[in-house]
Amino acid sequence: LSPCQHRENLGFCHFPQLHSQLGCQPGPARFDHPQIGEIVNHSTAIGIEKHHFLAGYHFDLRFRHGRKIAKKCAELQCSLVNLSEKGHTTINHMNSKSRYFLRHGLSASCLFLLCTPVLAESFVPPSGKISPFRRDRLPINDRSINGLSDCLTTITSGSPYETAEDRRAVAKAMALAVALNPVNPSAGNKISKLMAGEKPDFTDKEKIAKDKKRIWDSLEWLSSPEAGADGNLLASLMGETVASIYPADSEARSYIGKPEHDAWNDWVAELAIFKNGPTIKEEPEIAEKEEEKEEPKEEITETEPKKEHKYDVKAGIVRESAKISTVLHMYDKDKAMWLPKVVPLEMRGNNHPMNEDGEKHWGFRFEVSSSSDDFWTMQEEISSPMRDGLSGYLGKLPERAEIKIRLDGDQNYPYRRNRRAITGPAFILANAALTGIEPDGIVIGEIDRSGQLKLPQHFWRALMALADEGPGGRLIIPASAEPMFVNMLALDKPEFFFKYEVLVASSLDDYVTLAGKDTSGQHEEIYNKFKVIKDKSAGTSMGAYLTNKFVRERLQEIVDQAPYHLSAKILNIYGSVSRPRYLTREALGSEIWRKIDVITEIAKIEDFYGINSNQLAKLDEHYKRMRDDLRDLERYTDSRNTELLKEAKEVVNSVRGFGKEFEGKAEMWEKYDKIKSAHGTMSRTNRELLEKLSTLTGDPQPK
Repeated sequence: LSPCQHRENLGFCHFPQLHSQLGCQPGPARFDHPQIGEIVNHSTAIGIEKHHFLAGYHFDLRFRHGRKIAKKCAELQCSLVNLSEKGHTTINHMNSKSRYFLRHGLSASCLFLLCTPVLAESFVPPSGKISPFRRDRLPINDRSINGLSDCLTTITSGSPYETAEDRRAVAKAMALAVALNPVNPSAGNKISKLMAGEKPDFTDKEKIAKDKKRIWDSLEWLSSPEAGADGNLLASLMGETVASIYPADSEARSYIGKPEHDAWNDWVAELAIFKNGPTIKEEPEIAEKEEEKEEPKEEITETEPKKEHKYDVKAGIVRESAKISTVLHMYDKDKAMWLPKVVPLEMRGNNHPMNEDGEKHWGFRFEVSSSSDDFWTMQEEISSPMRDGLSGYLGKLPERAEIKIRLDGDQNYPYRRNRRAITGPAFILANAALTGIEPDGIVIGEIDRSGQLKLPQHFWRALMALADEGPGGRLIIPASAEPMFVNMLALDKPEFFFKYEVLVASSLDDYVTLAGKDTSGQHEEIYNKFKVIKDKSAGTSMGAYLTNKFVRERLQEIVDQAPYHLSAKILNIYGSVSRPRYLTREALGSEIWRKIDVITEIAKIEDFYGINSNQLAKLDEHYKRMRDDLRDLERYTDSRNTELLKEAKEVVNSVRGFGKEFEGKAEMWEKYDKIKSAHGTMSRTNRELLEKLSTLTGDPQPK
């Protein structure tokens, strides 16, 4: 046995212990150490080790027996910064009277006296950006990683903390400390105190010197080629940081004067921001408006009262056309797959419907474009329930009227792929025809036979389609979607909630109101407030902007006034300590399913003789893409859900196994049985995984 069982290379984790089969070679421990092979700890294996005494210089600075088995060898990296509820200390913390004098030409000497005490202690915390190195790929164990996190926290106490350069160096150290150990309580507490305007706590000089030496010593191994790209990057960032705080150290000479590493971009604020205080360029306008009581608040243009649209059954159709968009699964000819896409919908209505023979049509007709194969099914599953739903919502329907819903380009509605997903948007369009309320935006939702709002099947895919290719704008969804949207923060996509103004509806009344283009005065005030926050975010670091105290206060005001405003709510979560680090199990299952969806199509292959070299190359491309996609998901996967990801990887590996059976110079008839067996294994494991994912997500398997 070797440290590479289960297809996982654990060589980096045990690099300091050399194995007998490699010969007697000098290692980082600086001792020649012949050693037998090991069965090492791994998240998917039983942790058993057999070691000789290893008298080496390890990162915890003591002699010990062999290697301490880590609790979570596969723990994933997350750079969540533990921010406190306290805001940044800025010049805006002055009382309104002081600001009044500053704003109206106070003398330069007074300006200096007022500004200096505040700016001297300004601290900008690290942003929520995921750290540039992978914690799980560092060539040291968990204990050493957590130890380095504590050391980085400790050494900040030795900073003079007088200049902007000093404060930025401390921010770098705290960014690294939290990236190495996201649950480091001392790091979280220190960040909170620094944000409150306090200086780093005093720590015993002997303790600082000891921890600083431990960091310098660790760089020798982490800087070596054997430590890998992530280890080298960590060494570079730590060396640069410690050298900034302790430039007089002899070890700092190799770092001083060199250009700053690009990895700090968007992670730690630029030096100019530390000089000017943590507020962003445009933010003082928001800050002043929040605290000042003597000056009027930001003016919002008042609009005339909106015209109320009352339903008149005798009037019948009062709006002959309307358009909105939704997300539906449509067939992509280029990729030869069904994919979720943003699709425009159009409504046409009239009070004088005629049949094909030119005769008058009586009664109320509701119709969605469909193929002849699905016509009667859609009449039963969509048209008839929609008439009942409109009747229940509005009352009696017109005696003679017709409403038709069409997809963009006069495409037929692919019922078998979308089922009742169009019922929510179609209801909004039909209501527009009968009440005159013009709709706007992207509307997602399904209305069941009881008239209740619910999410359509495979909603996660619709959400990802909006994030990747959607046009932005107002997005109206059922309230039950909120837990899924929070996962966008785990994926570090807060910009989604500026791209889309997400509004949640708890009832049909909310659904209709929020989808209306002409809003009430109250709603318009909310939209205007959010627009101000959105506009000021342009060109700024998202992490720094959303952790700003005054931005968070503005967002909270919107949430308090309009609980349905999900964008404001989730952006406020992003700037708090409650930001999620991992995908929920349901979201993870949905994302895995989305990433490996092509296997279902591959499993349909029956003619193995008809597969040519181009198709085999395409198969290999699919395999590599899925393999890389699942690797990327590791950092968003909680340790409790790793078995789900592991099972998906095994299914993806079966695709590679199927493709490999075509290789070799043997005739096709000689390879046929092995190819068929590999194809059967791939189909079976994929089917078993999809059954599990279907149960987990509540989404049906494609038929």
